[in-house]
Amino acid sequence: MHRMTGMETETARDKAMEEESTEQKKEREKKKRSRVKQVLADIAKQVDFWFGDVNLHKDRFLREQIEKSRDGYVDISLLVSFNKMKKLTTDGKLIARAVKSSSVVELDLEGTRIRRRQPLGERPKDVDSRTVYVVRLGLCGPQ
Repeated sequence: MHRMTGMETETARDKAMEEESTEQKKEREKKKRSRVKQVLADIAKQVDFWFGDVNLHKDRFLREQIEKSRDGYVDISLLVSFNKMKKLTTDGKLIARAVKSSSVVELDLEGTRIRRRQPLGERPKDVDSRTVYVVRLGLCGPQ
């Protein structure tokens, strides 16, 4: 029967801690990738909404920015200035990465500007009758 010396015990403990920290690092990396994936998905969803038919017919500011540019592109830095985007990211490269596979928008060759893939059609006549406006609802019950 072999008894471990103090030095062997210390080495075994160090090795166990090293393996544990490697596992922890892997787990942290996995969580980080998952968070990045979620942020990319949230960014893509937001940009697709902004450039989508329903929103763009109502969003005079964004529509004017698109119309001002001769080729329909707007600079990604414009999107970074929007409050909803600021909550997600202020990194234009991350926005470009998020919308790469979008079916609604496309990037220019430099990856710094964005536009709709399809031109905006005519505004539907019955859009207001199909729109539901939700106002912030208070808590029900005794206050």
